[in-house]
Amino acid sequence: MRWLLALLALALAAPAAAQEQDPPRLDGVWQGTVAGQRVRACFDWRDWRSQPDLLAIYYYDHVKRLIRLEQQGEGLRERFDYTSDLGASWTFTQVSENELVGEWGGGQGPQPIRLARVPFEQRGMRPNPCESEAFMGPLFAGGQVDEVPARFGDRPYTRLVFNPPAHLQPQEDVDFGPVAIETFAIEEVSSADRVINAILATHLPRGGVADDYARCLIGNAAWNGVLGDFSLNVRPELLTDQWLGVVETQAIYCGGAHPSYWESRRVFDRRHGREVDPLGWISQRGFARSVEGRGETAYLRLEMTEALRSAVESNWPRGENYEPECLSVAESAFGWDVGLVEDGLAFIPSVPHAATVCAYTVVVPWTDVEPFLSPEGRVVMLTFAP
Repeated sequence: MRWLLALLALALAAPAAAQEQDPPRLDGVWQGTVAGQRVRACFDWRDWRSQPDLLAIYYYDHVKRLIRLEQQGEGLRERFDYTSDLGASWTFTQVSENELVGEWGGGQGPQPIRLARVPFEQRGMRPNPCESEAFMGPLFAGGQVDEVPARFGDRPYTRLVFNPPAHLQPQEDVDFGPVAIETFAIEEVSSADRVINAILATHLPRGGVADDYARCLIGNAAWNGVLGDFSLNVRPELLTDQWLGVVETQAIYCGGAHPSYWESRRVFDRRHGREVDPLGWISQRGFARSVEGRGETAYLRLEMTEALRSAVESNWPRGENYEPECLSVAESAFGWDVGLVEDGLAFIPSVPHAATVCAYTVVVPWTDVEPFLSPEGRVVMLTFAP
């Protein structure tokens, strides 16, 4: 390992004009065998706070669980996460442009390592071999969608639950959360329903590094060497002959300082098979609209009026499961998400990450929200009249 670090120091310190030939580098994607078992590995030198740092991860073809290789002494120590030591290490005895040779030291004694370089497609300004399809692709192949019959009141629908490959399911000895993805399909009684179901199905993985959950997990693994978390739940909140209300809840960790959590609502018109925006049902009395900016930067700004804010706050949920100070947090919300329920309109405040716990759903009944409705909104309200 000292020899490898010396090579790195030469590559960093010597002027490019003075180097007749760059020393071999580990950077890249490799495949071969460790102790006779097929593996795929990646190495990436990064500058971390102006210091060189090596990201090294690999997996066995037959298991496909990421294992970190952390620099320790003259070798690389194996870990499943940030702390667990697997009691095995790598040392290299030969590093060339297209071949790595070394020893794996574990409970069975020294075993040979032989790896060959694999070409990978470089993307972006700072390509990272550990996020390439050549390395990550096999991890995100497979999985299946389970169809589970369900009912919303007296109406049938189908839960669509993604069952990921075994290596992406929760593991007791690995410090990362589960992959949990669920959406649904309504009973199709028209071509419009088929369009809506096709939209809802876009949440399901197709099997590859381009899937949303794959990009999230890869983002953390390509920087920290461990997978992140991805949870998405899409469920019905309203289901009538004319309307479909949907709640989407997402909790993810893709790297960075903290995880992200949010909940949003969508509304579909089943007569026409299209998504509609409930903000269009609220008049200027509820959301003041103004044009901001000029040219390409121009946009329509919507700001909840004090009158509508008062109506929302008067219906703020109360009880032992709700924090009273969250009401003051909502007063300074920088936006509102609006959905449709049978009893009225549902509002969720957009709050800073630290106040996510205060993002309660507030249902404002039709009697309270009616003064703020546009003509289109009043038509929607009348579809729920007895």
